[in-house]
Amino acid sequence: MSAKTSTAAKTQSSAPRELASNAIDKVTDPRASPDDQASRKRKLIKGPEELQKVRRDRNRK
Repeated sequence: MSAKTSTAAKTQSSAPRELASNAIDKVTDPRASPDDQASRKRKLIKGPEELQKVRRDRNRK
């Protein structure tokens, strides 16, 4: 894979994450602390634990 292709792949894979991030920011509870907001956002983007093992877009550990 060339550097140009690798960069394009990273850009394509980050676009859905950026859209999800923006959507989550719009519905975030403004009364929650910044740490709580960040924690909730990470949990939403990461997905439920039950499904993390079967996701194809992530490396398995």
